Amino acid sequence: MKQQKLLLVVAAVIVLLGIFYLLRPRSTPDLNLVLVPSAAHAKLDGKNWISDGKAYVTPGHHTLTVSFNGFATQTTSFDIVKDKLKTVTVALGVSSDEGRDWLIAHPDEAKKLEQLTGSAFSNSTQQRVTKLPLIKELPYIERYFRIDYGNSKLHPDDDNAVAIYITTYGQPGVQQALDWIRSQGYNPNTLEIIYNDQSDQSSQ
Repeated sequence: MKQQKLLLVVAAVIVLLGIFYLLRPRSTPDLNLVLVPSAAHAKLDGKNWISDGKAYVTPGHHTLTVSFNGFATQTTSFDIVKDKLKTVTVALGVSSDEGRDWLIAHPDEAKKLEQLTGSAFSNSTQQRVTKLPLIKELPYIERYFRIDYGNSKLHPDDDNAVAIYITTYGQPGVQQALDWIRSQGYNPNTLEIIYNDQSDQSSQ
């Protein structure tokens, strides 16, 4: 009888150890994912969202689709081998002005992209920054306003011409936005500023 109980205890211990082994957290990740932009949306095998950095992925063949507004979507495949870290780098190419503007606002990401792809900003983009360095600080967002930049309406045929876009969400917005521009060392009167009042929409 005692022998049977002992066997049952041993068997239970073995089962528990087996469960613990299967459910234990893995000590090292399987995938090191490098994304540019780092905030890009990465979808693994069409269902699981993963982010820039290290992650645990089951061994086998996988397909990764990466997308981000203003950049060309890219799909790549790779294999994960058990207990072996796999590094996958995906650098998205710029596909629109929105992407170029995003890189201007994120110079570290732009430098990283340039290092990975060997591509630099277009001369037009560089000239925009040289002409109005303020745009490197945009978008700038506060409670009653946000400041962006975009194509000039006064000079639509000049790719290097930049307009400042101010969106306001209440009466103090305009003055606060202009005060912020002055605090950056710029005179609003010398800039092309396009206003967009959203106070009515925000109160609905």
